[in-house]
Amino acid sequence: MASSSYDPDEAAFKRIADGYLFQSSSPWIVGPPRRYVVNEAQKAAIVSRMRRTQRSYSIPMALGALALVALVVVLPHYGVMAGAAQLYALGLAFGIFVVIHAYRMLRLRPLLVGLPRSDTRISFQELTSLYAQHLSSRLLGFLTVGSAVGFVAKCGLGFASGRIVNEPFDLVTVAISAMMAVYFGYCLFLKMQFGRRALSSADHPSLFPLREVSAK
Repeated sequence: MASSSYDPDEAAFKRIADGYLFQSSSPWIVGPPRRYVVNEAQKAAIVSRMRRTQRSYSIPMALGALALVALVVVLPHYGVMAGAAQLYALGLAFGIFVVIHAYRMLRLRPLLVGLPRSDTRISFQELTSLYAQHLSSRLLGFLTVGSAVGFVAKCGLGFASGRIVNEPFDLVTVAISAMMAVYFGYCLFLKMQFGRRALSSADHPSLFPLREVSAK
């Protein structure tokens, strides 16, 4: 069972007849993703660049996360309403996301220039299956439990203080936590299914073939 696999960058690639379909985010954040047809060598170069890029901004991103926590925790002690502090934190989080996204696109752009584009789509179900295959069971379990704990804690504190009724922002965060817990839990379920299929196909290859995400 490949429960220890952890390669999230590989989840952006779908095997097709001509090689791989690489799905990249829109450089403008809002908009449809861009899809390219790449071969094995081009895929390896893109994955390597994505990994190096992610490592280069890991420390700034951690510092940004600490700044977000500081805004939410510290500002209310200086007379700033909790709702306003959360809005400030949301604005900072969006700013960090924009900067990181722009940096990733600039780093990736030289490898994408001249590549053939494709209209073939990677469906949400296929993308979820790819994430389930390439993220580790431990990470998926951590994300599922963390989201569920956040949902329960937010609900308990919100109902106890009445904020969940009076503060729409708190209601939104509760809904997001619930959706994340369900999504990551579903990915973990798929991961376990893939593992069982792999074991079954090893014991009975003619009866239980391992099905991979492929182009129809």
